[in-house]
Amino acid sequence: MFRNLNIWSKFAAVLSVPLVGLLTLVGLGVARSVDVVVRSNQTQNVATFLGDVAALTNALQLERFVTGVYLDGGYSVPIERLQRQWPVSDQAAATVRDHSADLELAAQSPLDGALRRSFADLGKIATLRAAVRNDKTDRKKSEGVYLDAVGNLADVRLLAEDATRQRLTTIAGGLKDTADRTMLYYSVAVIVILGAAIGISLPMANAMVRSLHRLRDTSLQVAQHGLPDAVARLQHARSVDELAVPSQPVAVEARDEIGQVAIAFNTVHTVAMRTAVEQGALRRSIGDMFTNLARRSQSLLDRQIKLIDELERAADDPESLDSLFQLDHLATRMRRNAENLLVLSGTEPARRWGTPVGLQRVVRAAIAEVEDYTRVELLGLADVQVVGRAVGDVVHLLAELIENATSFSPPTTRVRIAGEAAARGYVLEIEDAGIGMTDDELIAANQRLADPPMIEFALDKMLGFFVVGRLAQRHGLKVELRRSWYGGVTALVLLPEQVLVRDPAAATPARDPVEEAARRPVRQPAPDLQRGPGAA
Repeated sequence: MFRNLNIWSKFAAVLSVPLVGLLTLVGLGVARSVDVVVRSNQTQNVATFLGDVAALTNALQLERFVTGVYLDGGYSVPIERLQRQWPVSDQAAATVRDHSADLELAAQSPLDGALRRSFADLGKIATLRAAVRNDKTDRKKSEGVYLDAVGNLADVRLLAEDATRQRLTTIAGGLKDTADRTMLYYSVAVIVILGAAIGISLPMANAMVRSLHRLRDTSLQVAQHGLPDAVARLQHARSVDELAVPSQPVAVEARDEIGQVAIAFNTVHTVAMRTAVEQGALRRSIGDMFTNLARRSQSLLDRQIKLIDELERAADDPESLDSLFQLDHLATRMRRNAENLLVLSGTEPARRWGTPVGLQRVVRAAIAEVEDYTRVELLGLADVQVVGRAVGDVVHLLAELIENATSFSPPTTRVRIAGEAAARGYVLEIEDAGIGMTDDELIAANQRLADPPMIEFALDKMLGFFVVGRLAQRHGLKVELRRSWYGGVTALVLLPEQVLVRDPAAATPARDPVEEAARRPVRQPAPDLQRGPGAA
């Protein structure tokens, strides 16, 4: 019912209920106030009438006294003094007549009869005045007329007071009943308003809360699991079919502002997923391009190395043989660089061994791929073998670390390689006496080795970390850099048990590249100041 309303419409609907109730209560209050005012006006009219009756009574009493004195002749009261009193009494009588009409008296009521008698007495007084003016009356007769008029006015005042008392009692009772009814109406109105407001507000609040909870839960699920899992899946996709990742829209049916936020979130999520898919496809294309380039380069380099080997066997001139050894070494380094492209693309290496190879021969093969191999000192290693599937990657990894050590240490120093059995495998130590690394650089390097980032985040000078970390992850190796007591860096490589063979009989004899490398002249290039594996 409320899902298609926006928040302002819902807010207006909620406010309309108490507003209507407030207007109803105001109407009841106005009606009650009008009734009280009317009754108050009636009471005020009676009070004014009583004051007018008292004024008329006083005027007639004074006129009676002056008339009696005039008729007795005991005082020198001229007729003019008496005539000045008559208009005062007439004015008071006219006021009583006018205000008696505001009393809304019922016919044949005691007060109505008393008023009629008083008005008749006022007529008798007018006749008496004419007689006094013509000297045709006496004081006794005038005293009777005035006393009758004053007595009837006293009756009028008593009856008016009694009527006022009864009216006030009636008004008080009516006001009490009205107050009770008003309180009842107000209570019922407040209960109805609260019930209606709660009845309208609760469904709206529940709908909004449910929508917000659904939006929050879906957003958190997408942010914490859906999108990271989809991106991880795209990063490790091996084919185009694996790039199709379904989106997870927020299921909010409301069309208010919350629904609009959900629609906007779904749009952002869809665009993010589409961008991730496009990035995954681009990364897959780049990886395929790296693979193709590496395969072509490897094919040419393998042919070149074979040709150089044939020329080395046929050469007799020492200078020519030395030049051929240099070409052989450069071709070997180029082949390792081509293999770096395969590592970047996530492709398995082309160099594979079907049987285990002795660890010492593996280390010497890695030394032979380094330009300054004559500076490398290999200490005694245990008689263990490396499984054939890991030989090529271990040679590649060790060559990167050894070349890093020779490149960032003075040409007059030596790089030492030693090994020692550990509880979970075999540890190789590659130690140099070079320029070393700061604590921050060691922390950053070890983080990259333990968890190599995506290739787009790796800088050129950090490319070696990425290659070593990827090769280590492929076979469960652990690589860590530490400070050396000689001022340089010690690289620790843990070969786990799953890549080792303890049976010496399983080792495959192989050509020892170090024996051939011993014939090569020593070359000592100036070290590069940039630090990082694969800097050659």
